[in-house]
Amino acid sequence: MITVLFFAGLKETIGQGSMSVTLTDVKLSKLVEHIVSDQPSWREALTAENIVVSVNQEIVREDILISTGDEVAFLPPVTGG
Repeated sequence: MITVLFFAGLKETIGQGSMSVTLTDVKLSKLVEHIVSDQPSWREALTAENIVVSVNQEIVREDILISTGDEVAFLPPVTGG
């Protein structure tokens, strides 16, 4: 099981803060494809150029291998004040 987390505006857009995905040893891009296969309207939000992805709380910038037990977080840009 892979835990997928959505933060800030993504959480609002998707309508949930997390989900569990039952996949084993897949590339990050395949995980995204799996998620959007059930919810095509999420594709634009999850693949936007300004979205940062972390795996096990480390920012990743490449299509890395995701394994069972990993935590993947999608982080949109945020502003504060």
